[in-house]
Amino acid sequence: MLFSILNLFGAFALFIYGMKVMSDAVQRVAGSRLRNILSAVASNRFSAMTTGFLVTALIQSSSAVTVMVVSFVNAGMLALNEAVFLIMGANIGTTMTAWLVGLLGLGQFSFSSIALPIIGFGLVLMAYKREGMKAVSESIIGFGLLFLGLSLLKDGLPRIHESEEVIAFLKEFGNPTGNYFRSLWSYFVFILTGLTFTVLLQSSSVATAFTLLLLSQGWISLPFAMALVIGENIGTTVTANLAAVVANVHGKRAARFHLLFNVIGATWMLFLLPVFVPLVTAIAEGATTSIHQENIFYTLSLAAFHTAFNVVNTLIFLVTGLHQRSILWLNRLMPSKVEGDEEYHLEFLSASLMGTSELSIVEVRRELIQFGKHAQRAYSFLPKILLEADDKAQQQYLEQIERIERISDKMELDIANYLGKISASDISPEASQRIRNMLSASNYMERVCDLILKIGIFMVRRKQEKAYFPPDLRRSLTEYMQLVQAAMDLMLQGIAKDPSQIDLKAVHERENAIDERFELLKKSYLRDMERKRLKVQSGLYYHDLINELERLGDHIENVSEALAGAKG
Repeated sequence: MLFSILNLFGAFALFIYGMKVMSDAVQRVAGSRLRNILSAVASNRFSAMTTGFLVTALIQSSSAVTVMVVSFVNAGMLALNEAVFLIMGANIGTTMTAWLVGLLGLGQFSFSSIALPIIGFGLVLMAYKREGMKAVSESIIGFGLLFLGLSLLKDGLPRIHESEEVIAFLKEFGNPTGNYFRSLWSYFVFILTGLTFTVLLQSSSVATAFTLLLLSQGWISLPFAMALVIGENIGTTVTANLAAVVANVHGKRAARFHLLFNVIGATWMLFLLPVFVPLVTAIAEGATTSIHQENIFYTLSLAAFHTAFNVVNTLIFLVTGLHQRSILWLNRLMPSKVEGDEEYHLEFLSASLMGTSELSIVEVRRELIQFGKHAQRAYSFLPKILLEADDKAQQQYLEQIERIERISDKMELDIANYLGKISASDISPEASQRIRNMLSASNYMERVCDLILKIGIFMVRRKQEKAYFPPDLRRSLTEYMQLVQAAMDLMLQGIAKDPSQIDLKAVHERENAIDERFELLKKSYLRDMERKRLKVQSGLYYHDLINELERLGDHIENVSEALAGAKG
């Protein structure tokens, strides 16, 4: 008895492992293409829903897709009113698991019979060293393990068809009779059971496949299998909501919409089940002649029910405008808060959203944009310090720069730690290179902030030591700072783009312009020193300022080059 239980446990573990390996490997095969597809199609509701459906059907994980969507909303790449269509499409896409298992694993022709050759083929492919082949071979191996585990589970379950008493008990237990509300309570209990089962497994695909297996073997009835599937539909939202715990308010809204969408669907379907189920049961009994045929009919009926339920729920939301009302309600429930300027926290990076490592890279890019904006804001105080006559105001501007510089130190550290966690997982060579580029860019960005602070300190000291600049020198210095500002603006534009789209030619032209102006200013101030037009102390401060501004231009260029992969 104990040996049989252990066999069942092992078969179930193999089944879960196969599903995970297949899903993770397909995500790695898709890589950045999957990320780009999901973020590019959201402007059109039909294409967004279709893409959500297809991607979920492909990778067999609605949780992974919804976590991606939440991370995109969290990173500001998607608006909530765009993300909801991807979520609804993903909800329909997750129903393809039931068809996959029902037709290929439990139907007349079962892939379980050729699972071992499939695994063997995947192992052969793994021997090829070509880039990306490892993920392809793992997806094939995972596919084989999935159906091998399903076959072992199917064979390991005790045969109840041989006992008429057990069949009679299960039929009576599985078809609740009595008044409407008693049936309603029975279904509600099984919905909670399906929800709990999915939360424990962290995969609605696995939970649904196991429900189909139990139904096909006669261990549960169709009514309760339907109730379990409805509960599993709610359970699949838990992963994204857990991921959103550390997300910003926009990411939280996307996760809550997924939960709300499925809870509303489960609620209206619960009240229809006592009426709907007897009709399906009567059709099955009239259309089949044996228990085996009846169970196959029920299995495919459950797959059809799962798809129809999610399609109808989506149509209800779209036709009634319930998706828009849900967004308005979530906006009121979780209003945006104006963040104080005195505290810093990562806006887009969140450890719980790292379930798909390569897809987390997009969040780092959004954080680098914020890093660039901090540097840009710090730089904006330099012209104010230069032209400000009031000592107290100058000191306040410098304190603002100092605060931003402290933030930049923490940003660099947090981004480096986050990228380190991503790189520790199994990622593609392309993603690995992008991580190295981002680490380098983050390091140069921190140096940019250091230099801005250094320049600010020079400016304040100059004023304190009364090192006077004539109006024409102040004007020349202001124009020079505008050139550096233009280079910084171009850097920020480059961070927001895909690395392949960064215009390095324009970046180099801006840096050359800064270098040429530096040489002119240096010659000019030296002439002024020779003619005694400029005091020695003022000349030294002027030289230090234009020299540090030239170095600042170099590091601004380095950021763009690092992101584009042109600099280590």
